[in-house]
Amino acid sequence: MIGVAVRPDRANAAADFFELFKTAWEPYVPGAASTVLVTDGTALAEAAGAVYILFSADEQPEDTPSARLPAELNRGRRVRTAAGSELPVYTACRVFKTAEQPMLSDLSGRVLAYTGTHSGRKVIRVGYDLFDEVAFLLSTGQPVDHAGTAALDRQIAFLRRCILHAGAPVVEIPPCPPGYPYMVCLTHDVDFVSIRQYGFDRTFAGFAWRALAGSLHRVLAGRFTWRQLFRNYAALLSVPLVHLRLVKDFWTQFDEYCRIEDPDRSTFFLIPFKNRPGENVPNANPGRRAARYDVEDIGAEAAALIEAGWEIGLHGIDAWHDAASGRLEQNRLHSVLGEKTCGTRTHWLCRDARTTGVLDQAGFDYDSSCGYNETIGFREGTSQVFRPLEAGHLLEIPLHIQDVALFYPVFLDLDEESAWNRCESVMEECKRYGGVVTVLWHMRSLAPERQWGGFYERLLARFRAEGAWIGTAHQTEVWFRKRRAVRIHLSNSSEDEQLIHLEGNAGVPVTVRVYHPVAHDDAGGPEYEDMVREPPAEIPAGRCTRAISRPFEKAKAE
Repeated sequence: MIGVAVRPDRANAAADFFELFKTAWEPYVPGAASTVLVTDGTALAEAAGAVYILFSADEQPEDTPSARLPAELNRGRRVRTAAGSELPVYTACRVFKTAEQPMLSDLSGRVLAYTGTHSGRKVIRVGYDLFDEVAFLLSTGQPVDHAGTAALDRQIAFLRRCILHAGAPVVEIPPCPPGYPYMVCLTHDVDFVSIRQYGFDRTFAGFAWRALAGSLHRVLAGRFTWRQLFRNYAALLSVPLVHLRLVKDFWTQFDEYCRIEDPDRSTFFLIPFKNRPGENVPNANPGRRAARYDVEDIGAEAAALIEAGWEIGLHGIDAWHDAASGRLEQNRLHSVLGEKTCGTRTHWLCRDARTTGVLDQAGFDYDSSCGYNETIGFREGTSQVFRPLEAGHLLEIPLHIQDVALFYPVFLDLDEESAWNRCESVMEECKRYGGVVTVLWHMRSLAPERQWGGFYERLLARFRAEGAWIGTAHQTEVWFRKRRAVRIHLSNSSEDEQLIHLEGNAGVPVTVRVYHPVAHDDAGGPEYEDMVREPPAEIPAGRCTRAISRPFEKAKAE
């Protein structure tokens, strides 16, 4: 059992960290001896049974005089583990002049973590505060230049490695359903549903320019095919016929998404009110945020999607800064569709420090707005669904891959192969640490002039070939919420064999993974054994068998 001793203002961050690192832990109680004690210095080494892991940039009694150097504040410092894996550290760091056995070093070779002994106990001294890191990542998030690194997931891997290196086993529940390597959450922001609604205004002018000059430029640059060019020209020429309702509106792509996604399902986020740009918009040109449609205009299409198993969520306008507006916008969808929406993604990804608390107060089950507009990757440093520190019920489904960020000229502006390499990097990070890859593909992105549908189908083919779990945002939130409901407790049986107790009634099977304290490195990963059980259950820790594949049924949650 891991005991955790932190100062009161970091207790919330510690609790949520151990929902991500789903292992057997408990808050440290003075006088109790934990086999492994993880602390920021609140508890001394004498409180540990066998292993003492100290995360702090402050000088500690355990620091030998020869090892002490001043702490340095260096946000974004990159460090390496002994096995060569990198991770950024954003809060204050302490480096050490000497070390018995280095475990972390910065790129100039200075030691940030080392292994030693103190009063017969194994001590691992780390020169930053893990829970300050957690609070920073979940509240502020990573800068764009570190977006490709799942920093929080790597911190989990580093702590696991510390425990194993010290000779203690680790029992945990991985962050994906049994039988799957990782999860995928498919989502679509519906900002536009019909080119007919725009006439010959600024939006149409931008479309026409990109379809004509932009397409030709991309062909000449080798980034577009002649077939795509002619498709854009044909779409532009067909606009008068679209207005006369003689041909289908090519910006309406619900049917095409259903075709290419079936038998999997996704979430469509819909605008509640037309012609409302919203208030307090921090982005440039806030007037352009107003949509020309609202949910009532596509009520029949949305109802058909719900009937077929797709999900409708709220593409919120003012919900991100005002709880009353959030409830009003949610009720608007409910009144049209007859079904309560569970989650939201804010239009243009607007947010501030209050947003998660406001959405929590408004009564949403989940949000999926934490991501980048200008790039792809891990804004909060994780591929796991988490509870924001300011929330009580709300869960956050982080956004990882967005079409506009990949291809739009004002953002990354990548060709398809470069975009694929960036997406592969994100997918590999998720496969390595588990969790969910959340994909945003906008409604217009299958249509002229963007024509990003082939890339989206390529992503889907990759996910399916790798056996990923694929589902809606609500299904993703439900699975992680059930995982959070499980508790792991360890005890010894009468035969002195350790028992693993899964407590709670999640209603779904989970993988129980037992890592063994044997030699390993970050490249190959630690050795472990898996077994699948449905809580509540009692498992002899010494009798775990190899992985049992048991697919998770993606039934629509009631």
